[in-house]
Amino acid sequence: SISSSANMNYSYVHSTLYTIAFNCRIENIGQQIARINSTSHPIEVDQSQTDAYLVTFTQENTYLDRDILLDIELQSKHESSIIAVESGAVMAAFIPTDNNFCQSAISNNEFIFVVDCSGSMRDENKILYVREAMIVFLRSLPIHCHFNIIRFGSNYESLFGESTVIYNEENVKKAEQLIEKMEANMGGTELLEPLKWLAQNALDQGRGRQIFLLTDGEISNVSEVLNLCRSMASNTRIFSFGLGQSPSHSLIKGLARATNGQFVFIPPNTNVDEPVCEQLRRALRPCITNVHIKWNLGVEVRNAPRRLPPIYFNERLIVYGLVDDKT
Repeated sequence: SISSSANMNYSYVHSTLYTIAFNCRIENIGQQIARINSTSHPIEVDQSQTDAYLVTFTQENTYLDRDILLDIELQSKHESSIIAVESGAVMAAFIPTDNNFCQSAISNNEFIFVVDCSGSMRDENKILYVREAMIVFLRSLPIHCHFNIIRFGSNYESLFGESTVIYNEENVKKAEQLIEKMEANMGGTELLEPLKWLAQNALDQGRGRQIFLLTDGEISNVSEVLNLCRSMASNTRIFSFGLGQSPSHSLIKGLARATNGQFVFIPPNTNVDEPVCEQLRRALRPCITNVHIKWNLGVEVRNAPRRLPPIYFNERLIVYGLVDDKT
């Protein structure tokens, strides 16, 4: 069973007897759509309407055994846009390209690995997947970056004390020795405390923090953890890995969404190399921190979200501006 934030347990099922119907209407908003496809389900795209695309499943009987993923590609991929949503609000969307970044933005990230070593990680050889993933991570980090490894269970331990260290031969060797001896022997799963500790350790000016969290996601205080992560989102992204047969989807997805990160689930008998490398590629993209928006609307505007997250190369940032003047 999976423990929710309300301390209620729900059964995890691998299959169901019922199916779903899926109908999605995608309206044109002033930009031409070049392509619509799905990496999760076979779909049909009806283009007979002039102002919208209609997307349905190709198969009549489709089981809801995975997320529904739609990939919508625009013909003008990298144009900034601003669209009036309704009276009293506007939306700004921005996709930065390499022209928006200086060279120093490429190497201004630190990488923190937060690893679940609680007793539940012993099941399904999840701790073995952690070791394999950590070796791939360690061999793929860029030189001169800063990194640290934090193990947690009933308590937490930082490999390099209260700060990150530079990625060099000596520090990599220490990390490899820790990974080789990593066991699921730290008791319960108390994720909140190591995240609090990270939140209290301020980043250097202009640096972004990339957290890779590997866990089976069995915690009871999901809401409290997610609220803390939202407060860190101005300079921190979390890439969450849900290990095993039944990790908490609300936690794994919530951590990534709260911090503009990404999530992935790694079931048993899965090669970890591909998901690890894909997440690391995303994290290695250059970023701009301490972002501010000047609206130039002639009235006072409140940003939503209030604290803007870092902007990453080739990833869309959406910000809403709320105004009291309804005109």
